[in-house]
Amino acid sequence: MKWLRWVVIPAVVSIALLVFVTPAYAQDTGPIDELTRGLNTFWMLLTAFLVFWMQAGFALVEAGLTRAKNTTNILFKNLIDFVFATLAFWAFGYAFMYGSSAGGWIGTSGYFVDASLDDVVGVPVLAFWFFQLVFAGTAATIVSGAMAERTKFSAYLIYSFFITAIIYPIAGHWVWGGGWLWTLPFGDGFRDFAGSTVVHSVGGWLALIGAIVLGPRLGRFTKDGKAVAIPGHSITLVTLGVFILWLGWFGFNPGSQLAIHGGNADAVALVAVNTALAAAAGAIGAMS
Repeated sequence: MKWLRWVVIPAVVSIALLVFVTPAYAQDTGPIDELTRGLNTFWMLLTAFLVFWMQAGFALVEAGLTRAKNTTNILFKNLIDFVFATLAFWAFGYAFMYGSSAGGWIGTSGYFVDASLDDVVGVPVLAFWFFQLVFAGTAATIVSGAMAERTKFSAYLIYSFFITAIIYPIAGHWVWGGGWLWTLPFGDGFRDFAGSTVVHSVGGWLALIGAIVLGPRLGRFTKDGKAVAIPGHSITLVTLGVFILWLGWFGFNPGSQLAIHGGNADAVALVAVNTALAAAAGAIGAMS
């Protein structure tokens, strides 16, 4: 009767567990919810770390494409840029971007972010804040390259503070904060998946304004208006910076899905592949 002991009894016990334990898990999804929360929090922070590393990529590209005499200034400027961005976005920027909306124009709550605030998109608010911080820092850093070699250090830092404390957060509130662009009565309103407008367009417009106000670098044009090339000093720094930025984009774009559980995994994989293809095609286009 050994077969009864080793086959039938375990089978009966297994069936009993399936019958009685499974409904209990169906009614109590707490452990599953906590696992999902932890997984999505890990994913959001991991991708945010990659986006943060893009700051090094921007610094290297900018330093390599400018003259050697300005390298120290440019690298330190990019470092302190993010220092000011962190403090500004913690104190004011996040509140202006994601606080309670005042007429769809600006947020009005959540200053000096702390853990007492409610979860956002299913993750702790501090994880979401950090993810949004690195996006804000990117918008500020985009401006740096357009004004390289002709900006006072102190003036640029003040500029960076206002970008991440006021300008970028208000523009971001209009879309990601549920503001007036998000609620436009046309289709589903204005949508921006990974910041092509909220981050890059805002940074680009500010860079354009800065370039217009400052004008060209000394020696960039002759007296009769003829352009004079000012080559960078290190293609090595540029290449390394591009690789770092390329890696960072695999955090920037897939991370914008904001979750990885369930069906989100398919979307994340698709975005990662599209990012790789777009980068490769863009490189071919730039060289042609």
